[in-house]
Amino acid sequence: MPNKLFIRALSLPETEEQTLSDFQWALYALGGQKLAGGVAAQFDDVQQLLDQNSIDEIQIIGLIPANMINSTQVSIPGKQSRFVQQALPFAVEEQLAEDIDSVHIALGEKLSNGSYAVEVINYKRFESYFEALTNTGYPVSAIYSDASLLPLQGVDAVIGFEDDWALVDIKPGTVSRVKLFNLVSYFESVLLDDEPADEHKKQVSCYIPPSQLDSLKLVMAELQQTEGFEWVSHDLNVPMIDLLCESWFQQGTKGINLCQGDFKIASAAAPSLKKWKAVAAVAAIWFVLQVGVDIGKGYYYQQEAEKYQQQALQEYKKLFPGERRVSVNNLRRTLQGKLNSASSAQGSVDFLALLSETGYQYSKLPNNQAVEFKSVNYSDQRQELTIELRASSFQQLDQLKNSLTDAGLGAKISSAINEQNSVRGRLSVTGS
Repeated sequence: MPNKLFIRALSLPETEEQTLSDFQWALYALGGQKLAGGVAAQFDDVQQLLDQNSIDEIQIIGLIPANMINSTQVSIPGKQSRFVQQALPFAVEEQLAEDIDSVHIALGEKLSNGSYAVEVINYKRFESYFEALTNTGYPVSAIYSDASLLPLQGVDAVIGFEDDWALVDIKPGTVSRVKLFNLVSYFESVLLDDEPADEHKKQVSCYIPPSQLDSLKLVMAELQQTEGFEWVSHDLNVPMIDLLCESWFQQGTKGINLCQGDFKIASAAAPSLKKWKAVAAVAAIWFVLQVGVDIGKGYYYQQEAEKYQQQALQEYKKLFPGERRVSVNNLRRTLQGKLNSASSAQGSVDFLALLSETGYQYSKLPNNQAVEFKSVNYSDQRQELTIELRASSFQQLDQLKNSLTDAGLGAKISSAINEQNSVRGRLSVTGS
């Protein structure tokens, strides 16, 4: 099973870029053990470490700063995923300050309050980050907003402090990344919409780096003045990206995977293609050999077919020495015409014979889908088959008539009327 390489963008470019730069990364084994990590200026720095340790079984999980996304909730009637997806842009549009066509929308699970969690991000900026991850050469498993991976189990909200930023995840389905000076007002505006009861205080976990304990005393004091909440502080002795990664392993795939719609990943669990190189090489060799054998057989069979065609032509000329226009290409049609003429002379040309030959010539007609049979009539007294048909042009009717004539039948177009975008005509077919 592949290792997980978490790549957390410190910022997203305003314009399209195809390479990663200035990002945090952490490499974890499948069981959740950290193998390596740090900050890199470009992906080549990470690639060098992977090559040195012969690590090639990797899936990438991308993390986007939560302040780059708009986290919201929408109410959409219906349960079928297809209808929910169709209604999603209209439900989100009223909450956006930018054109709906310029954003990428990711739909989350249905929440306990009946609404759907939704995350919205600028389309071009997300496309740039997605392409940058894809161009590393490793499969992309998922992309999340970083705050959505905070450890939220057992509490109502989580705040993770990182320098002058705070990552926030509030149940149900609200994530963000805000500046410290704006944290108190943001937190209250989101969480105080639902007034907590005195007997049931909401639980809030705060992850604070020891180096920021003194600088955050004032912020924590302001937060703790809010009534109806119980605050629990934890020392954050690891980088924020490690907290997010370990939380991902402990509580499973939480958060909204932004790889949806145009960025949907066909199989996030697909194994690395490198292990299939040997199989692909063998398959390629087998394919080349098989094609060579088929070409050789084809050439042999073609030579045999041409030999038999020439023999058949010589036999025909022995029977009809006066024929000058017959060739290998029209031998079958000419012979069929003579057989039809012989049958007609014996008075055995009937409806089925005429219809069969007409159908055969029709099947050989180029673009015969444009020729439509409207009615078929047969006169036993005249031994004449009359077909009402419609074609896209008169040339098609004439081509069908000529084919029947070349086959030894009598054929004529008794009427042809030009209509809009088509020609309606009547084709009469007889035994001679």
